[in-house]
Amino acid sequence: MLGDLYDLNFDSTQCIFSGYLNLIFIYTLYYGFVTQCFIPTHNILGTVWIIVFMYGLPIFCLLIIYIHITIHIRQQSTNQTLAVKRRQARDFVVIRRIIILNSILFILGVPGMILLVINYVTGNELTLNYRVTWLSFELSMIMLSILVIVMTPQLKIIVISKWKRNRVIPLAAIVENSVQTRIAGTLQ
Repeated sequence: MLGDLYDLNFDSTQCIFSGYLNLIFIYTLYYGFVTQCFIPTHNILGTVWIIVFMYGLPIFCLLIIYIHITIHIRQQSTNQTLAVKRRQARDFVVIRRIIILNSILFILGVPGMILLVINYVTGNELTLNYRVTWLSFELSMIMLSILVIVMTPQLKIIVISKWKRNRVIPLAAIVENSVQTRIAGTLQ
């Protein structure tokens, strides 16, 4: 009814995007004020559990898996067909991308870990401890999203084609540049 009265199109990209943006904003406010939950830094067992099982163990398992895959690919015989060599090269590229992504996630988690160690050594809880931890988490999610697009050629092409603007060139400029003018000369 509102779209008919004011001649609005609710299926437009702008309307859909603003709807999602409103939901994200409302959820962020709700989460920020109502449902915050984090293990206190004086709870040593809970903090060690987070560090080992939620942070260290997944990274360690991924590292072991990729090392085994890399060793297996390198140990295969050297007299292989071209198709197998291309597949192995493609596998190496994928493994390298995954290792780069995991390394960045690991590096962005280090500031929070350093603050936790400082907290346990000195016994003083820093006021910015939670903020730095959440900031590094949010930055890692942003970096992960951007790097997945940058490192995946198919996604990169799709994003570039969406952002690429089609230039409209006036027909007069095309005709003027393509048709050569003849200079009349006389033979004398």
